[in-house]
Amino acid sequence: NATGLKKIFISKSTKKIGVVNKKEFFNPFGECLSLTDIEVAPENRYFKVTDGYLTNKAGTTLLAYAIGRKDATLSLPDGVETIGGHAFAGSLFIKKVTLPKSMKVIGRNAFLDVALLKEITLNEGLERIGFGAFVRTAIEEIDLPASFSFSRDDLAYESPFLQCKSLKKITLSPNHKSLTVGKEGAVYSSDYTVLYALPAANGLTEYTAPSTLRDIAQAAFSGHQTLTKVYIAQAIDYIPLRCFEGCSKLHTVTFATGCPMMGFQSFQDCKELQALHCL
Repeated sequence: NATGLKKIFISKSTKKIGVVNKKEFFNPFGECLSLTDIEVAPENRYFKVTDGYLTNKAGTTLLAYAIGRKDATLSLPDGVETIGGHAFAGSLFIKKVTLPKSMKVIGRNAFLDVALLKEITLNEGLERIGFGAFVRTAIEEIDLPASFSFSRDDLAYESPFLQCKSLKKITLSPNHKSLTVGKEGAVYSSDYTVLYALPAANGLTEYTAPSTLRDIAQAAFSGHQTLTKVYIAQAIDYIPLRCFEGCSKLHTVTFATGCPMMGFQSFQDCKELQALHCL
């Protein structure tokens, strides 16, 4: 990871690359900015390379991309169902990505620090986007297909939009049944009991939670650029991981029913934070 590798040769005996568990894969070549050539021995029964994409032999799991290639626009290969964690992490050139109709899962941190990435087209059929999949990208607007639902990890739901400081708007497919967008632009469950994400560049200065709210996703407010006050009137048991991280203008947060448990880095880099009121 983040080394000066220019070429990688995967021998015929290699059976596993970046395996985390049965469902997750992590790119061991992430942020290798000079990597332009990935080669797999023809005799290898488990992996192949097509146009810089390293996949399993069936072509259903994309493990890595040679991010030193200078392609600004990518259309991922047909048949790919899963993008592994950190698959495109650190690319200096990618600006636009189109997913194939077969895509089901985008892994954690898949597009981490792809700073020029401004546009990504999500396909109908996409089911899940891993936590922080678009960290510090330049995406301004994203449309979530009807097939998509936010994942939950132990205590909290996960937002994939960690530190997406350019994100102005999140829209939903007209056929979406499990999600809704509130008048302030935030994405909720259809019954308004879970807040999943508030676009960081939507210009909102004050946020008052709906009376039905019971859960907040990890990184839900992360990187918001203009938010100054947050008011939550109902019982929230847990403020999750990195919930308000990087909210640079935030100075007052009020919990009207008492102090919830605070997750790791809940208020990290909230440089103007002056008060937490637990009434």
